[in-house]
Amino acid sequence: MGDGGRVRAVLVDDHRAVREVVRACLELDGRTDVVGEAGDGGEAVVVIRETRPDVVVLDLEMPVANGLEVSAAVRRDLPGTRVVLFSSVPDVSGRVEDTHDSSDLRTPRRAAS
Repeated sequence: MGDGGRVRAVLVDDHRAVREVVRACLELDGRTDVVGEAGDGGEAVVVIRETRPDVVVLDLEMPVANGLEVSAAVRRDLPGTRVVLFSSVPDVSGRVEDTHDSSDLRTPRRAAS
């Protein structure tokens, strides 16, 4: 964790508006400092390596490198960094389970209808 027990986060999504909403939600909580943002998977790897965050909030579907590829790089280079994958694509859990240790996976949550 960062200074004063605050969580340092990097946001990764190819849509700026999504990053802005996620940032606003995290900042409302008051316990998280957004230390970097990226708009594609290639940029994400660079930003994550430079900032060494506690957590990466990561879109699954992105240009250059997808979220699974970025997540694998984070797990390899910064094993203490947590990754939160999200997607607007329904039922991607099988793709994630194929590439990640099942002990690290949590049940996806769906927005209320």
